[in-house]
Order: sequence, then C-alpha cells, then structure tokens
Amino acid sequence: MASTKLNSKTQNGSNILNHFSKKIAELSNHLDHHFDETLRLICECQGKLVFCGLGKSGHVARLICSSFQSIGCQTVFLHGSEANHGDMGIIDPEKDLVIYFSFSGKSPELENTISTMKPKHSILITGNTTTTFAKMVSIALDIHVKDQDEAWPIHKAPSTSIMAMLAIAYALMMCVAHNKSITLQDFSRFHPGGYIGLMLSKTVLDILRPVDQLPLVKEQSSLIDILPTMTSYLCGCVIIIDEADRIQGIFTDGDLRRVTQKSPELSIPIHSVMTRDFTVCPPNMLAANALDLMEQKKITSLIVMENNQFRGLVHIHDILRSFS
Repeated sequence: MASTKLNSKTQNGSNILNHFSKKIAELSNHLDHHFDETLRLICECQGKLVFCGLGKSGHVARLICSSFQSIGCQTVFLHGSEANHGDMGIIDPEKDLVIYFSFSGKSPELENTISTMKPKHSILITGNTTTTFAKMVSIALDIHVKDQDEAWPIHKAPSTSIMAMLAIAYALMMCVAHNKSITLQDFSRFHPGGYIGLMLSKTVLDILRPVDQLPLVKEQSSLIDILPTMTSYLCGCVIIIDEADRIQGIFTDGDLRRVTQKSPELSIPIHSVMTRDFTVCPPNMLAANALDLMEQKKITSLIVMENNQFRGLVHIHDILRSFS
C-alpha cells in the first residue's frame, strides 16, 4: 500500500512538472516584439535596473535582481510597499529602468510608484496586459498564464505563474549576457566566492606539478628500467625526455598493462611503446576546463605546455582535490 501511495505521489509530481514545462514551451512560442523591445530597453539603460514587486512576485523580482548583478548590471530591488514610505527616492526617473513583477497586473502600491515618480521607461511582467497598470508602463510583457493555469488545485496559489515569470526573466538575462559578450572571466570577477567562483577562477597553473617533481625518464630506458620511477611517484605515468631534457612522450600505467598483456618482455625500449601524441593544455586554462578535457579524452593527466616549453603536469586527482 505504501508503495502505491508513493507511486501516486510521484505521478502527481511528474504531472505538475510536465504542466510547468508545457506552459513555458507555450510562452516561448508567444514571444514577440515586446520581448525584443524589453531587451533593448535593458541593454540601453543608462542608470540602474530597478526590480519591483510584492508578495511572491516580489520574491521573483528580488531573485532576478540578484541574478542580473552576476552579469555586471547595476540593479536594486525595491519593495512595492516600502516604495510608498520613502524608498521611492532610489529611482532616477530619467535614467533608471523600472521592471515590475505582478501576475494580476493590479497593484495600487506599484501603480503609485509610476504616477509619483513617472519613470521615463518601465516594464511590467504580468499575466494580465489589459489592466490600468499595464497601460501605465512602457511595455507590458505577457507571461501567457491565467488563474486556471496554476498547478495547485486551489487555482489562486501562485505556481505556474511564478515559473513563467522566472523563465521569461532569465531568458531576458541570458540575452543581455549574450549582448554584453559576458566571458567566463567576467563572470568569475562578479562571482569570486563559493563553488562557482572556485570553478571559474582556479587555473591549471595554480595546481600543476612542476617539472622537478615529476617522474622523468630518458627515452633510451627499457621498460623494466622505468618501473621503479613509475611506482615511486603518484602520477600514474612517467614522462619520457631526450638528452636535452625535451619531452618526447608519456607512458601511463594503463599503457603498461596493455603492453605486458601483449608481451611479457620488459627489456623493450620505452620510446617504442610511449605515447607521442599526448594531450596538452596551457597553464592559464581553467582547471574546470582541464577536467572536462580529461573526461572527453578519457585520460587522467595533461602535459602542461607554454610557448613550446614543458611546464609540468596536472592530474585529475589534483583538480578534484582542489575543488573539494
């Protein structure tokens, strides 16, 4: 019986998620020139982006305000009620773009900020573009969700409307980031903290093993000669160099298993079985990108090269350890 109840609840959850995705897909099909014009106003804003809302819509406004900051936009959140008790002074009506969030499109508190401050440009993200409030703003951006579309059986509880507001607002944010040509370096500068900051700031140079700490062997060495070096370092490989100490190849513990399975002969020269077309990376590569490269190539280490100079090696364990 418990299993049946669990399955029923799981199905309900699946149905709700499918409902959300369906409404968001419908929203994407309804995007028109209003979205383009909203994007233009955001990109051309000479002042701040002022995000304003009340209730659950206000929480969406606050989250989107913070998200826009992460791509370098100057933003501020204005609570709809507090705006009418002095906080409205934060709005520069000539330069700022005020972005309102109101599902009903009916909010005397929010309307009052327009009639009082008369911002030159304003946007309303709403489910009702026919209200007096919707006619007061520069652009009313329709999320195409109605009361009956809410996922909760009591249709007034915000659910689908919140998802649609978030979806269209994040679509705007991603388009703004694209227009601003935001790079990983830009994003890491705005977000240096936490796991994201770590992933976007740590480079191979920060964690590589320098040449003098690597298992180096000469290319004339035999397979049996290199075994002590391979086992005494925790690299999973040896690096083969020539008489001028230039890197010639790499030989991994996986290579060792494959070679010995084919032939138990250990007197063969290492240069005859080493990998010459080894994968390299520059020292300024993000460690996260180096990890992706290893996963794509199905390898556990990268040779670090800079201007054709051998700088060291980075192992997958070094990267994972640095992120832990």
